[in-house]
Amino acid sequence: MATDQEIPFRGWIASLSNGETVFEAEEPVEGMSAWQYLRKRCADEGLYVTQIRLQLGGLTFIGISDSDGYCQFWDYTRDAFSRKETRARGIGSVVGDKVFCTTVDNYGNIKQSIRDYNEFKLHCILR
Repeated sequence: MATDQEIPFRGWIASLSNGETVFEAEEPVEGMSAWQYLRKRCADEGLYVTQIRLQLGGLTFIGISDSDGYCQFWDYTRDAFSRKETRARGIGSVVGDKVFCTTVDNYGNIKQSIRDYNEFKLHCILR
């Protein structure tokens, strides 16, 4: 049986403007996902995210330093022919009206993309 020390952390890690580091919680907090709760907390306390990281499979992906804001998200796609569904975790760095994204799918494929901020504004925490 594996112990907690043998299982590496999986999820997002956010550094906050007050110096605190927040790790994604597995359980909902006050009925919200950990990210929704962090967004609410930042809005309520006047905080913002200064850096985001995503740890998966022993790898750490780091957002762009000194961005206008950050987000985390899930992507789901389904191949029209094979019907194979792919799920991907992602983080994004907001620069102007663009979000620079890094996603890692459930097969370990890593992709980068640039998306419009308007698609992600409900998921972002801005400075």
